[in-house]
Amino acid sequence: MVAAQAESVARSDYVAGSVVLGWRWLRAQRGRSNWRKQDTRFAVATVLMAALNLYLVVANIGLVPLPLTSAPTAKALLVPAIATSPPTRLSAKLPVAAATLGTTVTAKVPPRSVGPPVKAPDKTPPHVVIETPNSSVVGSSGSATLDGTASDAASGVASVTVRFTNETGMVTDAKADLRCRDASYRSCTWSVTAPETVRVNDTAVATASDRAGNEAESAPVTFTAL
Repeated sequence: MVAAQAESVARSDYVAGSVVLGWRWLRAQRGRSNWRKQDTRFAVATVLMAALNLYLVVANIGLVPLPLTSAPTAKALLVPAIATSPPTRLSAKLPVAAATLGTTVTAKVPPRSVGPPVKAPDKTPPHVVIETPNSSVVGSSGSATLDGTASDAASGVASVTVRFTNETGMVTDAKADLRCRDASYRSCTWSVTAPETVRVNDTAVATASDRAGNEAESAPVTFTAL
């Protein structure tokens, strides 16, 4: 609207100025009037008005932007969109969760469970002794038995086995009866009855096993069974 009004005014002023300028020029050529300094200024103004009128006509065609417009067109206000991608979600299988750009991630460490201290494996063999004296005679007042002790300070005594060997070299194994002070089986006594194959100048060796699988043998004892 403003541009149209300006164009109309410019055209009317241009036409009027051109007519007046032409009329005064003709009078000056015929000698009826003098060409004054004011006429030169008016001629310059007329030329400027003509240039403005030409500019408005070209602007109406769309070759140049229109002056005096109130706001830029919608096309001028368009801003190219920036393509963005959604934040990347990381797999829950990772030990330490990662995050999108600009986000700080704190890894959650599960609380460490505190349990009883782990005991070192028992590699110490037990201790076993035959208490019946060497070269003794057993069975004079009852059954022919041998007595002894066994101990293990770590895992406890599991069993005691006595191997009997007679004069002919025959070997017989017998499991001893174990009696311990408490359920830890760390200090025990044992007794075993000599087999029928053992009688004169026979040898006995006791073998003790602890609960960790370690074994130990006693010193041999010679005896006579009645």
